[in-house]
Amino acid sequence: MKLFWKMFFSLIIIVTVIFSIFGGIFIKLSFDNSLSRELSRKQNENQMFVYSFEASASMLSSDTEYIPKNDIEKIIDSVKRSMGESQIGITIVNQKEKAIYTDSKIEKNIKIKDLKDNNFGYLIFKNNGSYYLETMSKMTIESGTYYISIVSSINEVYNDINEMMKNYRVILGIALVVTCILAYVFSKKITRPIEKLSDTVSQMAKGQYDTRAKIKTDGEVGDLVNSFNIMADRLEKNIEELEDTARRQEDFTAAFAHELKTPLTSIIGYSDMMRSMDLEKEEISEYSNYIFL
Repeated sequence: MKLFWKMFFSLIIIVTVIFSIFGGIFIKLSFDNSLSRELSRKQNENQMFVYSFEASASMLSSDTEYIPKNDIEKIIDSVKRSMGESQIGITIVNQKEKAIYTDSKIEKNIKIKDLKDNNFGYLIFKNNGSYYLETMSKMTIESGTYYISIVSSINEVYNDINEMMKNYRVILGIALVVTCILAYVFSKKITRPIEKLSDTVSQMAKGQYDTRAKIKTDGEVGDLVNSFNIMADRLEKNIEELEDTARRQEDFTAAFAHELKTPLTSIIGYSDMMRSMDLEKEEISEYSNYIFL
């Protein structure tokens, strides 16, 4: 894989990972804060309901050990009107967890044993695709100790987080598109001088020793280009010197061969005459002197 594509994909991966991590953390913190605020609001609502119920129950005279169902309904209706809450599921149980009143269409899930030291507990659960928050508090009145469970919908919190996730995906998609463009431009800017230098090296490898890298850039790449051009100048000079030396050697060899050829021709001629002709002894001695000299 070329350096350009390595840089291109590396930048995209880095940006994607950073966006994913920080985006996930941001969404998680936002969801936790929203859920914490909703839980705090429902806890206060449950406590206000308990206080209102206790105050209303104290005004009803009852000699029995339990609150009559009609009185409970009156008290709950009164408390609902005072709190302005019309769509809320309420269940009242005794210490044996037997329901003495309920208007909730959703079954109670939290148990008395789940309550903390402050006599308050909560549970988040999902039912038929909807999310609910159930809170339970302890209530003590003249007729005994009871526990009030209030089930409320918290779909709004989850809807907000789902909407945030959708927006985050859109933002992430836009960020990736912008990152691809910037990564392409940045990678091209970084690798273009290297590509030009590579082309110059290829031309020199083909024998074009006068080729130079004409690249204007700074930094390490600029230093590399300058060093390459210096090396190319020295290489071209060395090659020229080698070619000049080889040319002088060829001229010397040609001149030496020419100088050597002239006496050899005479020697060969006289030798051939001595071999092929019937000569006198004096002539043979004379031609031998020519060869020797």
